[in-house]
Order: sequence, then C-alpha cells, then structure tokens
Amino acid sequence: MDQMRLSGRDEGINVVVSSLCAACDDPEKVIQSIKNIFPDFETTTYENQTFPSAQKYLITEGDQNMSNFIQIVNDQRILDTTMDHMAFGLSDRNTRFNISRQAAAAGKIAFPIPGETPFGGVIEIQLIGDDLPQWIEAATWHSGRQYVPRGIGDEFAMRKDGEVRHWHANDR
Repeated sequence: MDQMRLSGRDEGINVVVSSLCAACDDPEKVIQSIKNIFPDFETTTYENQTFPSAQKYLITEGDQNMSNFIQIVNDQRILDTTMDHMAFGLSDRNTRFNISRQAAAAGKIAFPIPGETPFGGVIEIQLIGDDLPQWIEAATWHSGRQYVPRGIGDEFAMRKDGEVRHWHANDR
C-alpha cells in the first residue's frame, strides 16, 4: 500500500520558494525549473524584467505545496538525505535549504554542498511552522526506518560539510 505523503498545506507549514535571478538568467527558464518541482508556483515578481537583465532580482512565492517535491525525493530514494538537508538550517519554527536549479530543470532534486552555489544557481525552500522537526521526519519517512531508525541530528546524519557518515546495520 502506498504511503500518504505530506504536503505542508493544511498541516501548519508555510512553504516559501524563491530563486535569485542573475543578469544571465532567463526568468522564464528559472520559473519553469521551479514549476517542475512545485507545479502550482505562480509569481508576478519577475514582470517587467528583460533578458538579459542589468540587475539581480528575486522570484518568490509562499504557500507552496510540498507533495510533488516529496514524491520526487521518494522516487529518487533520497528521503534520508532530504531529511538531513532540511534539518541543516533548522531553528525553532524555521528552516531553509537549497536545491540545484539545474537538476530541477530536469525534474530532479539535487542538494548542493552546504555553503556552495552550483553552476545554474539554486532554488531556496523555506519551511515555517510549529513542530517543524516532527513534520520533516514524517514527510521523509520510509519503511527502511523500521530497520534502521533515523531522526534529525542522529548519529547517522550527514555531516555539515555534506560528507556522509559511514555506518552498517550489522554494527548496531
């Protein structure tokens, strides 16, 4: 049976999606890469901008639905990595994390190394809400956690520099 996927909507989580357009970025292509991950994304913040542009500007929109994002990371089998990246910037009611805009253009999710901006730019995703750590763990849950339990900040979490921690279930 398929697992129900969380979306953030009607769950107390506000999802804000944004991407900084540089002078060399075509806003239509930036928006299309966002829509590949967040199909309901609609914004007018880029209107009256020309390509190429003389300045940077932010394309942003709140109240987005995370269900397609969660489905993509589930299909790619990167739910634990997603949980780790979502939790890197976690504070009381807020977290921010980036995904590669170039990967999003292909309908995929890739997480850049924290602190680095990959070629093609990033899409920033901000989650705001109460009980955010619990929501992140629930949204990224998969059946493998029945055998190897995972949680935010546990001993299996990815290191802050993006390096993996090596572990084996038999060592437990």
